[in-house]
Amino acid sequence: MTTIARHCAIAWLRQPGNATRHIYAVIESQDEAEAVAADATEQSVLFKQLLDKLPHEQRESLRLVYLYGLTQEEVGIALDVPLGTIKSRIRRGLIALKVLLDT
Repeated sequence: MTTIARHCAIAWLRQPGNATRHIYAVIESQDEAEAVAADATEQSVLFKQLLDKLPHEQRESLRLVYLYGLTQEEVGIALDVPLGTIKSRIRRGLIALKVLLDT
């Protein structure tokens, strides 16, 4: 169940970036491109709202790993927190995101 939650959260985190990278390669008309871009923006806003519901430590760890591409070890060094703590924060954050997405 944890693996499913993790994969769902990773897919959700990556979705806005993937959508904006491929919009213009897939969509031919400008009107359709604007509609898809508006949808991606709406999803980004929704994702930000979901992240804002998480505790600060989990939110910051998830952002650094999944949005900025840092390794868990680099996040631990940057935040001056043990690696095990970073792993726990990320795991709990992903589980919390899954619960929020399911509701």
